[in-house]
Amino acid sequence: MNSNGSSGASEAYQFSGRVAVLNAINNACGVGIYEMPATEDKGKAGLDIIAKGGEFLPPKKYFLGSDLYDELENIHANPVKFGGKL
Repeated sequence: MNSNGSSGASEAYQFSGRVAVLNAINNACGVGIYEMPATEDKGKAGLDIIAKGGEFLPPKKYFLGSDLYDELENIHANPVKFGGKL
């Protein structure tokens, strides 16, 4: 804790600069980069896709827990056999 009585609040603000850079790249050339670091290779790969007439699509949706009941049904329908010792 510092002398002002606050601690651990800066993490939320550290990510906004990265998002601003990724949005700027997307606005400038139409290539969305969805993984850090934003390297030249990733940008060039996206530009090559666009130059060939392709469409640059975002990755599949990440599972963040919002589909919990669907995931539980999937686990129930496809159980994994346990082969170890308890």
